[in-house]
Amino acid sequence: MNFEFKQRKIKPSTIFIAVFLGLLLGSLFILLGGFDVVNVYSFLIKGSLGGLPALTSTIRWSTIYLICGIASGIAFKGGVFNMGTEGQLYMGAMAATLVGIYVKSLPVFIHIPLCMLVGMLAGMTWALLPAILKVYWNTNEIVVTLMMNYIAIHFTSFLVKEFFLTKGDFGDSLTTDELLPTAQFPRFRNSPISFGFILGITLIVLFIIFFDKTTKGFEIKVSGFNPEFAKYSGISVNHVRLSVMLLSGAIAGLAGASEIMGVQGRFLSEFSPDFGTDGMLVALLGNSNGIGILISSLFMGMLKAGSLTLERSAGISRALAVIIQALIICFISIKSFNIFNVPIKLPRKNSIEERRKKI
Repeated sequence: MNFEFKQRKIKPSTIFIAVFLGLLLGSLFILLGGFDVVNVYSFLIKGSLGGLPALTSTIRWSTIYLICGIASGIAFKGGVFNMGTEGQLYMGAMAATLVGIYVKSLPVFIHIPLCMLVGMLAGMTWALLPAILKVYWNTNEIVVTLMMNYIAIHFTSFLVKEFFLTKGDFGDSLTTDELLPTAQFPRFRNSPISFGFILGITLIVLFIIFFDKTTKGFEIKVSGFNPEFAKYSGISVNHVRLSVMLLSGAIAGLAGASEIMGVQGRFLSEFSPDFGTDGMLVALLGNSNGIGILISSLFMGMLKAGSLTLERSAGISRALAVIIQALIICFISIKSFNIFNVPIKLPRKNSIEERRKKI
């Protein structure tokens, strides 16, 4: 079955209900584990908002979720479901790492932008094949981008192991040498917050301006919301889909570069705990709206920071946050299942009674 993705508005009430039900059912899992619900959620709140270290941790995680959410939101706006942000993130991270290590004797104000640009180009290049297959052969982009995620993850691990493996001891991780100081984002007072946070805020402002104030942004929204109307209006839907797929890949690549340059400092194999998928949840929760994406990225950052504190302080697995995220996705999907243009048709009461009479 070849699904056609169409951007559909999800009511804010639906999102709030989904979050509430996710937290409510999450409480059931907490009870099944023999823990106190109030105590667990208080740890989550304290770990994300309780003091300066908690706040910096929340902002650190929110930054990568924000940039990945923007990448997914761009694709959603244009009616494309880019499941490949994870792979594009890895390719952008690897490209930025190589430039950050082996391109030397550059000043900071050139080296950092160069690494970011190369990361964007790598992510865009990785999105090119599924974009072409979608536009010219109507191939299902969901399947193609998903498969390319696995290729990117294992390909980058192969490159590190065979060509760029550091001589230091980093346990079971395959890791490169550290980036040159001129290629690393400056941090705020040795906290986990780096220039990547400013980058994310800048991107979301540009996202809002582009889609709300420009003609091109309007054309993309029309193409995503109603492709047939866009065609009759003279808009090239295929050109829009190709453009948003490449732009989405570029931002995903930039997210990978930002994570390496601002947090990790070097490329580690399989460094991402599925940032790309989390970014799709951020865009979905935010309804592909700029302010919504910003708020949902902060919510996801709070969940992540709180779950890490929960694991350290109370001995409860961080998987609880993953369970809550999955439940939220399920509830949103149930309410807006026709996001893949597969409407749910519930039988009417009259039709049920007619069938009973026939039996």
